Amino acid sequence: MAFPGASEAGADRPPFRDPCTGEHVLGLEPGTVRLREYTPRWAELYTIEAAELRAALGALALDVQHVGSTAVPGLVAKPVLDIAVAIPAHAQVPRCATSLARLGYQYAYWADLDNDYTFEKGVERTHHVHLVELESRQWVDYLRFRDALRSNSRLAREYERTKLALGARFCSDRAAYTRAKADFIRHVLSIT
Repeated sequence: MAFPGASEAGADRPPFRDPCTGEHVLGLEPGTVRLREYTPRWAELYTIEAAELRAALGALALDVQHVGSTAVPGLVAKPVLDIAVAIPAHAQVPRCATSLARLGYQYAYWADLDNDYTFEKGVERTHHVHLVELESRQWVDYLRFRDALRSNSRLAREYERTKLALGARFCSDRAAYTRAKADFIRHVLSIT
């Protein structure tokens, strides 16, 4: 499926830095894995981006949620915000893609996720938007996995150990890193 390319919108946005340390808190070269310590700045940056997404997508965005490791306080993560956007139906993806392009997002056809249209922002990727149907299994699983890690520190630490080991092993192969985490994610979803 072809979608419009990203516009230059957001290109003049200031870098995503920690106001106290001046360090970059978002951004990762495509295809690589680099984990960093949790920062509360991720939640702040999510709130800003979620508002922009809601404004751009209007009624097509039925819900917007911060998912992935940056949504779990205290958990190490790749410095990329994962944002799930619930849409009415996959038939709406082309309309959403046009609005997302205005915000600087490009369709990530290589992501190859079932029932999930993924869009990325930034030359060094800073945001991933996942368009999924509201109440679909993918939508429910995003929220269940995030909530399980938020509510169970033992699971969160186990996931962190898994991520650190896989990150060291697959530092130059993000696709392999993502595939290797799938067993742990399936396990968590099976017990929650």
